[in-house]
Formats: sequence, C-alpha cells, structure tokens
Amino acid sequence: MKKILLILLLAPAVVFGQKAPKPNAKKILSLYQEGKYKEAKEQADISVADPKVGVDGYAWYYRGLVYATLDTIPDESLKSLEADARKVALESFKKAEDLNKKKETEYFVMSPGTFTPVNKSQQLEQWANWYLAKSIKLLQLDEPDYEGSYAKGQIARSIFEDYLSKYPNDTLTYYVQSLAAINIMHYDSAEEAALKYKEKGGKNPDMYLILFQIYNDKGDKEKALAVAKEGREKFPFREDFAKNELNVYLTTKQFDAAKAMVEEQIQTSPSPESYYLLGELNKELNNKPEALKAFRKGLELDANHFDINASMAEVTYAEVGEVRKERDGIKDIAKRQQLYLKIEQKLKESLPYWEKLEALKPNDENILYGLQSIYNDLTAYDEAKYGAKLKKLQAKMKGLGLEVD
Repeated sequence: MKKILLILLLAPAVVFGQKAPKPNAKKILSLYQEGKYKEAKEQADISVADPKVGVDGYAWYYRGLVYATLDTIPDESLKSLEADARKVALESFKKAEDLNKKKETEYFVMSPGTFTPVNKSQQLEQWANWYLAKSIKLLQLDEPDYEGSYAKGQIARSIFEDYLSKYPNDTLTYYVQSLAAINIMHYDSAEEAALKYKEKGGKNPDMYLILFQIYNDKGDKEKALAVAKEGREKFPFREDFAKNELNVYLTTKQFDAAKAMVEEQIQTSPSPESYYLLGELNKELNNKPEALKAFRKGLELDANHFDINASMAEVTYAEVGEVRKERDGIKDIAKRQQLYLKIEQKLKESLPYWEKLEALKPNDENILYGLQSIYNDLTAYDEAKYGAKLKKLQAKMKGLGLEVD
C-alpha cells in the first residue's frame, strides 16, 4: 500500500485577530496554507456565496481542500466547525468540476516551499488512503472493530469511486471491505466487494477463502463448490482449497466425487494435508480403520499437524466411550474386568494426541478440558503418576481463569 499522506499541507499556525473577510479565492488558499483553518473556512464560505467569486472553480476547489482537512484533522475544536465536513468537501469538489471549463486541465496547488504542484486527484487519493488506513487499523486491533472498519472503508470507496478516475489502492480497499463485511455477516456486501477485488485484478488467494465462507454460510453449496474448485485449480499448493472442496462434497453426500478428489490429491501431492483429507473422508464413511491408517500416515510426514492430531484425539477418545458402553451392558465380573483394563489401554492410546494438542495450542480451552478428563480417568489406574499430571494441569487451568472441578 502506498504511504499514507495526510491532506494537511502545513501544521496549524498561531491565529491572530483579522478584519471581516471579503470574497477572494486566493485568500482561501493563503489562509489554508498558513494553517489558519477556521479563517480559511469562513473565507471559503463567503467567497463561494459571492455572485462574482462564486463562479470561479478554484474558489470551490480551495473550499473542498479546507473542508477535507476539517474532516481529517485531529483537533476537535476545528472538527466541530462543521458537522459533516466530508459532505461539504465532496460537494465543493463536484461544483469545482462543474465550473471547470478546461476539463483536460486539473485543479492544483503548489506545495508550500517547493515548485512541486499537487493536483486535485492526488489530494483526493490521499484522502481516500487516510480512510483506508483507518479501516485497516481497526481490523488490526486485538479486538477488531469490524463495524468501524467497514464504515471507514465505505467512505474510502465513496471518494475514489465517485471522484477519481484512477486509484491504485482499489484492490486493497475491496479486500479490506470484504473481510470486514463478512465478520459482521453482511454477506451481500462482502460478496460484492470480493467480486470487485477479483474484477480489478486482485491476486491474494485468501479471497477464495472469503468467497467460500460467504457462499457456505449462505447455504449456496453450488457456488461454494465452484469457488473452492477454482481456488484449488489456480493455487494447487494451498491446501485450504482442497479442504473446502471436500467439505462441500461431504456435507452434500457426494462421496464418489470426494473420493476422486482425495485420491487425486494423494497422487499429485502426498502431503500430510492430503492424508488428513483421506482420513476425514473415511471417517465420514464410517470406515474407521482406513481413517486411522490415513491419519497415521499423515503424522509420519508431520507429527505436529494440528488437524490430524485433533482427529486422532477425537477418534481414539470415542473408542474409550465405546468400550465403556460395552462394559455397562455386561454383568459378568471377569468380562467387566477385562473391559476395565481395555479402557485403560484406550485412554493411554488417546493420551499422546491430547498432549500433542496441548503442546501445539497450550491455552486452548477445549484441549485442556479434554486432557483433564483423560488424566482424571487414568488416576483410577495409576494415581501417583496421573494424579501429579492432573494437579499440574489444573493449576495451569486455574491460572487461565478456567473452572476446575
């Protein structure tokens, strides 16, 4: 993104008392460049209202600069001079263009202390960038203000779409708009901005993830599938797109298509993510042995793959529940004892995956509660070993403000 330049040209100067202003377009500019914004505003309003000076396009152009500065200036005493300075600035710029008899010649001012002209389009671009920067900053907060970001982005768009023929940051603006909109569930606005981003030549592959989420959340599986496939085709090494495509196949019960896609992934890119997708497909098809086989193959390639460890933790812990259910339905004491020991075995099989998950995401609430449950169950078999682990884990959870039994 280009460096953001404020529309302010000079720092405010000390203001002294002046005589009542008379209509004069050049006086607007001189006051403005001296940083006397209150006086410049008064001069501008009087000048454009004058029958003679008010037909000078430069008087309206300078007025636009004054009000645009009042719109962005941090000094609240100056901002309060006009409730909607942005509206007045835009109206003034438009009036200036209406009065511009030489359409091929752009309004400009000389940058103070230099021989460098700064034209109106540059100043409007700076203004749009000022709002774009505000929009981005609100997204980057520890607790993002998506509503505020969306509103600031809308203003940036209104400036460059309505008043500029060229704007180099349009793709970034559309990207930020779509991201803010989707987080406040303004799906139509998010889609419109995302499609504008693509239309304008935006290259960030994350836009396909945004579009997928939009269509998936709206329940439009056909469009969700199309954008997932397009993303996978254009960015074959981005595993998110294959995951999204599989998600649609599974939720719409297109198992043959899912199998074909996953097998293609295994052949062309035998990565941990490929085996994760294969495991998820087999899990959905209730083929647990094949699911576990695929997950284990994926972990051979990447022992720290979070999603695979999470799936293994889920599947293996579910086996603990299955054995417990079986034991509850049996009265034979010997058989119940065998199943009791089998529960211990299954708990120990599941435990490494939960401990790995904690190592990967140490403060994840769901992981900590799951691990606590396993440690608690294993204390029945080895209180000395697992009781100590449980005590340490619970102390950590209390430190995080989590409820501990």
